[in-house]
Order: sequence, then structure tokens, then C-alpha cells
Amino acid sequence: MVDYRFSNPSVWEQPDSLAQNPWVWPDPIPMSSPLRPMLKLAELETTRDFFGGNPTHTMLAYQTAAEELARWLSVVHRKNVAALTDAVANGDDFYDVYHRLERDHR
Repeated sequence: MVDYRFSNPSVWEQPDSLAQNPWVWPDPIPMSSPLRPMLKLAELETTRDFFGGNPTHTMLAYQTAAEELARWLSVVHRKNVAALTDAVANGDDFYDVYHRLERDHR
């Protein structure tokens, strides 16, 4: 799911396009705010936790999730996303499988 309030749709149509084209946003960034600390993952365990705050909270929730996913993928690599989704589809607990995959690839 992409929340277009925080990114230009063309970014998602061409992955990694920002790395090649810094001019994706022709206008100033729509929401500038002072730097705030990232949220803790424990603060984002439910949909209400994720979307329940103001727009700045939601933006920080997306940023936190993106940072965690990037970190996790750097350890387990993209091919193990299928292992995670298959295990969850088979009834395994997301949290347990997520951490097991990471542990197995360290």
C-alpha cells in the first residue's frame, strides 16, 4: 500500500528512480517539519497505532517501517520475503518467522 500524501506516484512506478533522478519532486516537499525522532516499532503494532495520530505521526510511521524493512532485507535478502509470506500463509506467527529468518541469516 502506498500513501501518496508522502511520495510522488512516479517513484513507485519506477523503483529506484529517485537515485537516478533527483528532480522527481518539481515543487518543494509538501510537508516540511522539524526533524523528529523515529517511532519505536513497539509503538506501531496495530493499524490504529500506525494511522491513529496526526499526519506527521503517520509519515513517521511509514519512515520507521521503511527503515526496518530495509534493515531486515539487508540481512535476509529479498528471496526470503517469499519464505516469510509462505510461512504466514501456512499459519505461522509473523513475529516468530520474521525473527527466525533474521537469526538464521546472521
